[in-house]
Amino acid sequence: MYFFSRASLLTGVVALCLGVTMLTGCSYRSEKVRDLFILVDVSGSYFEHSERSFQRIRSLLFDLSSGDKLTVAQVDSCSFGDGSEWISEEVDYNPLQKGADIRGIADELARVQKSLRRSSHTDITGAFLRASRHFARSRSNHKVIIVFSDLKEDTALSCPRDESIVFDLEDITIILADVAISDVDARKPEAYLRNIKHWRDRLLASGARDVIEARGASQISDILASLRADG
Repeated sequence: MYFFSRASLLTGVVALCLGVTMLTGCSYRSEKVRDLFILVDVSGSYFEHSERSFQRIRSLLFDLSSGDKLTVAQVDSCSFGDGSEWISEEVDYNPLQKGADIRGIADELARVQKSLRRSSHTDITGAFLRASRHFARSRSNHKVIIVFSDLKEDTALSCPRDESIVFDLEDITIILADVAISDVDARKPEAYLRNIKHWRDRLLASGARDVIEARGASQISDILASLRADG
């Protein structure tokens, strides 16, 4: 007859669970998985910053955890269309698969960047509508929109937008990343500040949890880490 202490039995159970998790990835589900929707402005006024935007996104891949969802879409002349989304992926819960998933996303980003085309207009309203539509189906507790843009809307006649449109951004954190400062903005910073305030007010009025400005990959990463910690 064999006798086992409670401690040794517990150790054995934990080891078995960890082994199953490593092999199947089906035993662990984090309550802090994030759903990230990234918008990249490819219009004339911001296109020159697109390489920097993709560098920022590649840096953020290192911060992805098992279960995180990542969507990357463009802000172009008519951003609400189905063709606006470039990438929509979920990082596998299986730790053995996570690295392969992230490498796959990095490869997709490289392909997208290589075929990037400048748009003639900037439909920011349509981009936020697209993001809000995405999050209507999301079950994540941590929903984040990251926008790489100068936030200067310039819609085409073929794709008009109503300023009174209210987005459904309930409980979504929005990061305004690397908002470009043009030569005109540098000479007249009050116009730049008014535009930032306009979008901040509009997004908060649409239910956004918070609207945060960030510059550089490290600031964006720190904000995402704090959101997970606060969860």
